[in-house]
Amino acid sequence: LNLISSSASVKTGETFTVDIKLDNITDKRPAKGIDGVLTYNPDILNCTNFTFLLDASEGLENITFEDGKVIFSIMDGNISSPTIIGKATFKALDIGKSEIGLTDVKVSDANGYKFNKIEVNPTTITVEGPNINVKVNVNGPAIYRTNNPITVSITNDGHQNINESFDVRVYVNSEDIGNTTISSLNVGETKTFEFNWTPTELRDYTIVVIADTSNSIKEEDEDDNKDVKNTKAVEIPVF
Repeated sequence: LNLISSSASVKTGETFTVDIKLDNITDKRPAKGIDGVLTYNPDILNCTNFTFLLDASEGLENITFEDGKVIFSIMDGNISSPTIIGKATFKALDIGKSEIGLTDVKVSDANGYKFNKIEVNPTTITVEGPNINVKVNVNGPAIYRTNNPITVSITNDGHQNINESFDVRVYVNSEDIGNTTISSLNVGETKTFEFNWTPTELRDYTIVVIADTSNSIKEEDEDDNKDVKNTKAVEIPVF
C-alpha cells in the first residue's frame, strides 16, 4: 500500500489530497476487502474528507473520523490490478512536518483469507508559512545627549505572505521607547523603520527589538523575531 500525496509541501490554510494505492495485486489472487487506520498529526493537519474509489454495496463500507486518524473498511469489488482504493483530503493547520501513514492494515481475498506481509509506504508533508526576521542597527558608540536613530529592518524570509497586522517594539535597557504596526509583509519584502533615541547617561545600553509580541503570526521560526544590540554612550570627541 502506497500513500501518494498531491504535494510534498503546502502552506498553512491550503488543502491537498493523499491517494491510498494498493499495488502488487494480480488476477491470480484478487483482493476483496481492505481495512485500516489512516494516521496523521492533528496539530499540523486535519483530514476533512475521505472517499472510497471502489464500488461497494450499501453497508459494506465504513469511515470513522477520530482525532489524528481515519478508521476505514470496505468489503466488495474485485481488485485484480494496482488500484487507488481511496482518497483523503487534508487541510494544513500549522507549520511543521507530519507523516501520513497506515496502521492495523488488513487485506483479504475473495475467499476471506488475509494477505501476509502487507507493506505500507507512508508519505511526509511539510507545511510552510511566513517567517519574520528582525535586524536592528544603532551607532556604536552612541553619542551622549544626541539623537542616535535606531534602525529596525523587518523581513519576511519565509514561504507565505503575511496578510494580518503585527507589532514591532523597541526597548532600551528594558524601557519601551517606541513601537509600530506592520499591516502586511510579503515573501521577500523588507520594511525599515527609525526610532529616535537620546542616551541621557554615559553608560552601557542594551537595545532589544521584538516583532509580533503577541505571537499572532504562525511562523517557521519564532526564534528570530528578536534582535539585540549592545552599545555604549560616550561624549562627543573633541579634537
